[in-house]
Amino acid sequence: MSGYPGSKGASGVAEKIIAAFPPHDLYIEPFVGKSAVLRKKPPTTSVVFDVDRSLSNYWADVADVTFLNKCGLAFLERVHLPPTALVYCDPPYPHETRSKKSLYLEEWRLGRHRRFLRVCRRLRCFVVISTYPNEAYHAELDDWSCFDFQAMTRGGPRTERVYCNYDPAAVAGNNDFLGVDFRDRWRLKKKLRRHVARFQAMPAAERRFLLRGILELTAPDIASSDPAMAARVQSRATPSMARGSATPQLPLEAST
Repeated sequence: MSGYPGSKGASGVAEKIIAAFPPHDLYIEPFVGKSAVLRKKPPTTSVVFDVDRSLSNYWADVADVTFLNKCGLAFLERVHLPPTALVYCDPPYPHETRSKKSLYLEEWRLGRHRRFLRVCRRLRCFVVISTYPNEAYHAELDDWSCFDFQAMTRGGPRTERVYCNYDPAAVAGNNDFLGVDFRDRWRLKKKLRRHVARFQAMPAAERRFLLRGILELTAPDIASSDPAMAARVQSRATPSMARGSATPQLPLEAST
């Protein structure tokens, strides 16, 4: 647990959010803090923002992470992100959802929340937003997918709400955090190892036959090509940037 509302450091909280993430080759976190989500998610090229200058040292030695001591909201208003990027937003939670009114280094009034939500709706990439249930977010994001779960805070259990501008169920299984809890994730990983071992033990011709059948059910356009081409196309369909990648040059309308 942590001392501010919506902390993702509690057991299982970050994992539940990461489980809803789609494949992406660029990760943006405009209000990073000491993000448990970023530290637990599979590594990819990441650019993070926070107005707290002291955090520059905190992120200095983290591979593939570029920390910018700038306003994340102002950045979102100017940036043009590719459709394969993922923006995860964990902004200050609205005042009406918490008992203590002054907790964040940068507090937001209702007008700033509405400005933030309008900006998020204009983005043409994957967007995920964390908050507590509240009327302003519900009204602005009523056509987005959302899911709730219980999180333990210093004040007791609270309902965490996650909004996505895509269907999380459509990307389920794209990362290591599929499952409702640790036990369920462990069950799925054991199942994966068992099936992979059986698949690898088959003759090569049988493996190709089964792979083609699976692709015909799940991705007919890939199945129409030969297996080698299918593997290359599939790898491009689920992009993953290796550690050590160069920092991306983000296309901006104006300097941030």
